[in-house]
Amino acid sequence: MLIKAQQVFDELSSRNVVSWNVLITGYTENKHAKRALECYELMQGEGVCPNAVTFLSLLKACGSFGVAEKGSEIHSEIIRQRLLEKDIELGNALIDMYAKCGALDKAQKVFDELPVRDQVAWTALLAGFSQHGQGDKALQCFDRMKEEGLSPDLVSFLCALKACGSIGAADRGSKLHAELVRERLLGNNNVLGNALVYMYGKCGVLQQARKVFDDLAVQDAISWTSLIAGYCQHGCNEKAENWFVRMENEGCHPDSVTFACIMKACHTARS
Repeated sequence: MLIKAQQVFDELSSRNVVSWNVLITGYTENKHAKRALECYELMQGEGVCPNAVTFLSLLKACGSFGVAEKGSEIHSEIIRQRLLEKDIELGNALIDMYAKCGALDKAQKVFDELPVRDQVAWTALLAGFSQHGQGDKALQCFDRMKEEGLSPDLVSFLCALKACGSIGAADRGSKLHAELVRERLLGNNNVLGNALVYMYGKCGVLQQARKVFDDLAVQDAISWTSLIAGYCQHGCNEKAENWFVRMENEGCHPDSVTFACIMKACHTARS
């Protein structure tokens, strides 16, 4: 479809910001970030002025491609056009881009300068801290969001659970678990269930990881791998191997992460 879109675009006698935006967005949404950014350069070369829609797609491309420097250039152009003053969505996109690129100081700076901070802004910052191993800051962000009267959504809880796992904060993770149950957010949500298995496994609370695993409505490859990884990480190599066998017997196909865990367990057990 993108090839056809490019062909139609190339045949246009006149190309304006709308046609460029359609093409750039198409490349971005289909994970062709580099091509999206190349289109932006061509667009500028033709003297077409980008608008807020263009910048939203470009910032997403920069985040997925991990090019903070290019994102910073686009940030400067957004400021030059004075678009941040009237478009909170652009501010949120900047936070998300910097956070995904690991430029967390810049993400925090944009966040602090926003006139209004909605749940999207908080979650983007929280996700950045969690993704880049700053679990303490992620949990501080989670707490501040709640203090400002915003209710955490699914993504916020997932990031907070990952943060607990990364810093071994089992008690805090258990409180989040209780909150999920209390707010009736857990239910049969496998994504949250898997995140809990991962968190307890990382923290070494393996009995609780097993209990959550057993209670899952569906035990998929992520569920099994999270449990096996917990056993591997904490030296329970025989259990890890046994659970790997059970996984295969249940007809659940291991992925590359599962194989990496079990190879580590086998190597450790035999060394």
